[in-house]
Parts: sequence; structure tokens; C-alpha cells
Amino acid sequence: PFTEKNIALLKTKETDVHDIIQKYSDTDVEGIAYSRDSKNGEKYLVIRVNGEECILNSSYDPTREAQSYAQKFAELYDNSALLLLGFGNGTFIREILKIVSNTVNIYVYEPCKESFISVIHDYDLRDILERDNVHIYISEINDSQLKIDLEVGINYMNSNMFYMDSLPKYSTLFQKDYMNLIQIYKDRKEYINADIATVVKLGTKMIENDIKNLEYIAKSTIASNYIGTFPEDMVAIVVSAGPSLKNDIEELKKAKSKGFIIAVDTEAKYMLDNDLKQDIVDCASYKKPNKVIFRVDIKKKKVQVSKCLVK
Repeated sequence: PFTEKNIALLKTKETDVHDIIQKYSDTDVEGIAYSRDSKNGEKYLVIRVNGEECILNSSYDPTREAQSYAQKFAELYDNSALLLLGFGNGTFIREILKIVSNTVNIYVYEPCKESFISVIHDYDLRDILERDNVHIYISEINDSQLKIDLEVGINYMNSNMFYMDSLPKYSTLFQKDYMNLIQIYKDRKEYINADIATVVKLGTKMIENDIKNLEYIAKSTIASNYIGTFPEDMVAIVVSAGPSLKNDIEELKKAKSKGFIIAVDTEAKYMLDNDLKQDIVDCASYKKPNKVIFRVDIKKKKVQVSKCLVK
């Protein structure tokens, strides 16, 4: 009875999920994920994993169980972020939302596609789906988007308030997914910590470079200007330092009309000297003077320069 209402919200909030989920009916997951009535009249979710029936909520009082679980997040600060394994039937998510601020972003990964399809049909999830701070990722549907969204949502300002957890039973039932999620969590934290360490060590030089580059910024093109400019199926070729470049220069010339070529640092000069014009030159080293990298007339060659850090 809730299918159309839930699907309508998915269409506005989670387009990728909507386009796939709407193709399924509850009969498509029959025997894999289904609901039963608990002792207090609420529904609880049941799934089959490796042929075994697994109950994902209390069969007596699902809401009370979820309220008890949610208390561990009661102290989350504003602008915190939570990476959570398991959507379940929404009961746990709903109780978490009741006690955390609207500024707390919750990234929910559901490892069982059939489970999510079942609850879309059997439960009213509108109060969860309409929330802007709830981001849902389903295995085999839009799970690849999770890392991308975490790169945007988790940064040096909130990385110390980024947490991870699992709904009851999920870490045991879906051990591989749990370990993968832990790795994603660790990777994001470690990347940000490394980024912070870089800023601490090189901060002074980076500021000096920013000041020296001010005169060029007004006429520069930034990365966001390129969004939607190139075909999605265009191949990107990154050319960096290495002995193989000399052997592959002729092959690169053949690929010029088929891909987008990015030259890194001093390889730009070598390529231009060999009549191969790259599309972008990326100069990422804060120590290299640009005069060392560019002993050719860049303006005459009409090459876009990106991230040129002047020493």
C-alpha cells in the first residue's frame, strides 16, 4: 500500500535507486525478504541469508529495540557524519533521526537489495526518504556512489566527527560488506589526516604560491568550468615521469584525437618538444619553479595550465 508514495519520494531524492527499484514488485523478492507481525502489532523484517532465516528486528517490540540502539548516537555533535551498515525496515534509522540534529548526515549502506525492495512495498518510509541528511546506497544499485559522496561530505572540518556503525546482526550476516565498509571509512579518515599533515608541513609555501599566482587566477579556468564539457565516454590519459614515455610517444600521438591528455610536471616540456600538445598541464609540485618545467612558449602552443604553483 505504500509503494507508490515511497517510489515518488525516491524519484525526487534518489534517482538512480528509483529507476531500478520501480522495476521490481514485492513478488520478485518473495521468499528472500518479507515481514511478519510482532507481538505488539508492528511489523518486523525477515531475510534469508545462505538459506537461513534471519530476523532483523525484535519480534516483540521493534520500536523499543530501535530506541535502545539509537541512544548510542545521542551525543553526536552538530555537523557530524555517520556511516551505517544496514537500512533494515527503517525502524532503527527513524529512531536515530529522532535524537540527532538535522545537521548530522547519515550515510546508509544496505547490502541486501531484496530487503530494500521488500520494505519499499511494505512500510511507510516517507519520513525517512524525505530527509535531506539521509543518503541511501543499495548493493548492486548505487553502491559505487558512496565513496564519491563521502569525498564531498567528509572533509578536514568534520573528519573528527565522522563515525561508523552497523545495525544489529548486520555485521555478522554480511561480514564481507562490513569489512569493506570499515576499509572505506578508514581510507577516508586517513586521506584527510594526510591532507591535514601536508597543509601543516607546507602551509607557508602554499600561501606564498597562492599570493604569487593571484595575478593569474582572474584569467584562469577552474575544474568546475569543465563539468559537462566532455563526452562521458571520453578516455583520460595521464602522462607522468617514467622511462616508458620515450617509447610510447608515437602511440600517444595516435591517441590524441581519441582521448583527453593530461601532462604532469616536466613531462609537458618533453611532449611539446616532440610535437605532442597535451590538453592540460598539471604542475603539482610546490618546489619546482615553473621556468624549469616550461622552457617552451606555452602561450604559443595554446596549452591549458592547471595548478601551476610558482616558487
